[in-house]
Amino acid sequence: MIDKAVQMDKLKPVDSSVKHSSSAVDTVAICYAIKTFWKELAWPDVEDCFTLITRIVADICQSCIYYADRMRKKLDLFSRVLNVFQVTPEWCYAMNNIDYVRRSIEPLVHELEVAKIVQKLAALHGDKRVTKYQNCELTIQIVVEDNNDTMSNKLVDLISNAINKMLPVIERLLLQGIELEMNNKSLDELMIYLDTSLLTMRNEMDSDNFKRVLDIIWDTVLSKMKDITRLGVNQPPQYYKHVLNIFDVLVEYFKESKEAIDEFRQSLELYSLSTNELIHMYYLEQCQTIQSNGGDCGQLTIRAMILKNQGLLKIEILNCRNLKPNGSDKCCNPFVRFKFVPENKFLDISNSKHRTKDQKKTFFPLFDETFQISLTNDQMNLKMP
Repeated sequence: MIDKAVQMDKLKPVDSSVKHSSSAVDTVAICYAIKTFWKELAWPDVEDCFTLITRIVADICQSCIYYADRMRKKLDLFSRVLNVFQVTPEWCYAMNNIDYVRRSIEPLVHELEVAKIVQKLAALHGDKRVTKYQNCELTIQIVVEDNNDTMSNKLVDLISNAINKMLPVIERLLLQGIELEMNNKSLDELMIYLDTSLLTMRNEMDSDNFKRVLDIIWDTVLSKMKDITRLGVNQPPQYYKHVLNIFDVLVEYFKESKEAIDEFRQSLELYSLSTNELIHMYYLEQCQTIQSNGGDCGQLTIRAMILKNQGLLKIEILNCRNLKPNGSDKCCNPFVRFKFVPENKFLDISNSKHRTKDQKKTFFPLFDETFQISLTNDQMNLKMP
């Protein structure tokens, strides 16, 4: 009967209020007909009754799994007729059918009133054999849960199989969008391709199934993007900046939470930094480490200005306040030393000369020393992020 139901199914909704087709309704009706027959039978022997109900539940679950397999074969045949995979309304209805049958089993089994049979057995035998039948009831529950998991896995397999057929197009457009940095045409084509497929899914699939599909597509796109990007391969920062832009577009498109993609995004951000930006980040982290480990070490006051007309950087080291002693020393002889980074941009400047005189035994040193450093135009115009 299930074979005939699947064969006659045109994969069209049975009415405008639902998103599943005739074979799903027929399969659930077959299962409920078994339940109706069982209730009308009113089997008199309670112990035989429990044995039979256990077998009935197992057979119903096996029938539903069989239906999911037949629906998959129908989809495969449908795809061969099209000669190329497309996300069609029929494909969406097939997903909905399997999920509809899956969700119908648990309430059906509940209507078989297994708990009442256990109560009758308890009344018949007293407490001696109650535990045994309660364990059998638990076994029936496990059978239903296993059936639910099996059908869910079959649904995910079907979705994954469909996405694998979409993958060559996604991979080609994604690769072109990454490699052709100055051409956004491929990225636009990718978004149009995703839009076309996902719009059909959103319109024709149940909301739960659509969310499941969306998650699997995102995981697939993210995995493929990681493969294509090849973090660590010798590519210029601009390449990774372009990848980061594409990545942000896709994250916004799929409405992914930042927590789910933080690790990969942070890696992209790191690889997209230039040498100067990395050096700047390093010194910022060093400052944060010092602050977090040592707390307040005191306050340094300086004044600096660039005299562009003279090609000079003028730095005035003024004073310090509230310095902290170093280790067990109760006093200190403070001095100030500074250097220019990134060092490769200031090779003509000797960092060893940029040091004030020592101020003896004070936590409030007054320096009032001025340094004038000659800079090139490139050095004066150098900007850090």
